[in-house]
Amino acid sequence: MESRRDKGKLNYYLDYVRYDTFESAHYYCKLAVTHLTTTADISSSDCRTVSEQCHSLANKFFNVRNYDSAADVYKLGIQSLIHIEKLSDELIDSDFRNLAELFIDLSDAYMHLFNQEAAGEAFANAIKAFNYIKSKSRDELKAAAANDNYASFRLLYERRLSTTGYLRSCEFNNHEKMLHQHQEDKQTLEMFGDMALSPEVVTESKLEDMMDGLTFTPQPLFSVPTARSEPSDNEYRAMGKEYICLARNQQNQQLIRDAIKTLTQARSAYQQIQQKLESDYLTIKDIGDNILQLQIQGSQPQWQASSGRVSTTGLFGGQTQSSFLPSADTRMEHGEISPQWG
Repeated sequence: MESRRDKGKLNYYLDYVRYDTFESAHYYCKLAVTHLTTTADISSSDCRTVSEQCHSLANKFFNVRNYDSAADVYKLGIQSLIHIEKLSDELIDSDFRNLAELFIDLSDAYMHLFNQEAAGEAFANAIKAFNYIKSKSRDELKAAAANDNYASFRLLYERRLSTTGYLRSCEFNNHEKMLHQHQEDKQTLEMFGDMALSPEVVTESKLEDMMDGLTFTPQPLFSVPTARSEPSDNEYRAMGKEYICLARNQQNQQLIRDAIKTLTQARSAYQQIQQKLESDYLTIKDIGDNILQLQIQGSQPQWQASSGRVSTTGLFGGQTQSSFLPSADTRMEHGEISPQWG
């Protein structure tokens, strides 16, 4: 009898998750996961059902640009799935695929929140879930064999998760480049940090051993992603400068529309800074001036090409180059490197 009441309560919560307003659905989603993880008579099937509903709701939040709520509900979906292990049951390949998808979506949400560190951690967990899959499909085997810092793996799963329009968007491509660069930098620092601490000579065989050490080794259990603190002001600045560098490259390739969108992302990152310096206000103003200049140039017929691209004359280069545009080796301010409804 108690078991029926527990199942009935869980189904009651899930009905609200499926059909109620966003705010109410988010609340009942939390209740469903709490009930799931604190009730004895729960099955693996219940865990999968709750996780699926969480994923669906999180995608709805993501699509209306409520990335904070999306990230929270993606984590609830992850928590539901990994609870299967606590039931003395085993996660199966479909569970690991779903975990990979949830972690990738969580990573995307964090990138939109300008939290690159949290996005990188979520993506690393997606890789971890992917490596647990025992019987990989042909496409998954190709992605696993590609030596491209898991770019093929991410693209494979993003094609399952995202619309074609989103995959082609400047926003998505910017996040992909930044995320993969973050992963490469982290791996390089981990490898050569060990080398720098060792007084012994690094031979070729030792270097090969270190490279082998980068190979993923599965851990016995997943853990629920911890609540991520808001990025620091310097982290917002660092991400804003990365967007500016991307915009400069896009402008040099005559991709004016992309440069405008990327500068808009850069401005949004700087606007998140809580304690703005005078240089931050100047940077925000300069970004706006450059966006306006690009829009004017792009609207002039004499600049238009059949491809929709425009000339690069005078912008991000020459005498009209803006002072806020950092070079690749510019240090972060003070030496420290590292949303809402739409």
